[in-house]
Amino acid sequence: MFSSLFSVDVVDDCQLIYKQPKPNRIMNLWIKPKIILSKKAGLITLAVLLLLDTFFDILRGTQGNPLFKPIENAFGIWVFPLLVPFAVAFFYLVVKAIGWVVTKTDKTPHSEELLLTALVIIFAAHDIWVFSVDYLGFRLIRNYLQMIPVYIIIGLAYALWAEHVVKKRI
Repeated sequence: MFSSLFSVDVVDDCQLIYKQPKPNRIMNLWIKPKIILSKKAGLITLAVLLLLDTFFDILRGTQGNPLFKPIENAFGIWVFPLLVPFAVAFFYLVVKAIGWVVTKTDKTPHSEELLLTALVIIFAAHDIWVFSVDYLGFRLIRNYLQMIPVYIIIGLAYALWAEHVVKKRI
């Protein structure tokens, strides 16, 4: 394990001389933090956040979104965790399509990863809000429809900042 981090020269029998650490991926992560998730990490994180949201719905006993009430009435609340892979596939296709448009029109590098990271941040904010309303008694914003502008502001603020940083690095 440590041999990949340091280069070692053997001199005589028991004397070791350590040189400077070799540059590698671990060292680069410490020096230059990433602001955009990879596609794999973004999709996995999005799936976990969607599962967490469905877990909150199951604990609550009902779906909070009235658009999904017919699905809940027809199949029950327990069907929503089974729909998470379909939701992740849907978001993957949406990110691919919008990322392609953004790459062609705006010439933003890593646009798919940037969009996916913005979605992850929005879903994380949503899960934090649901947890704070259901379990911590947060009552300032009770309706999820009132949170939509907040989600838009969070997503746009991150996307514009990350786009600026990414374009500045190139």
